[in-house]
Amino acid sequence: MTWSAPTVVWFRNDLRLADNPALAAASSRGPVLGLFILDESDGARRLGGASRWWLEKSLQALQSDLAGRGVPLMLRRGSAGRCWRRSSPKPRRELSAGIDSMNPPSICRDGAIKRTLREVGIEVISCNGALLNEPGR
Repeated sequence: MTWSAPTVVWFRNDLRLADNPALAAASSRGPVLGLFILDESDGARRLGGASRWWLEKSLQALQSDLAGRGVPLMLRRGSAGRCWRRSSPKPRRELSAGIDSMNPPSICRDGAIKRTLREVGIEVISCNGALLNEPGR
């Protein structure tokens, strides 16, 4: 039996399994690894108490749902760009990503992350999971 690197699905605002195009695309390729990054460094409004409570419960439910399908969920905190690039070889070995599916793209930040991943040979696929039409289309 040949082992293949898992596909990383970057969960962001769509913490669901049903009707999730990134998860469907990743699952069709083989093993999957879920990733959630709490990134409050981009100048966005900080989460308040109610939002943090909702996020905690939603991540617990997502982690449980994924575990029921044999998919681990990694939780990270900090700049999304740094979480992908941090301490050069370690995260890439840990993630062993074949592709990264992103729902929906934040164009400037995600463009930089995509370029970084492609530079180290990781295929990147963006999936529209929350918009009727992607910006620019």
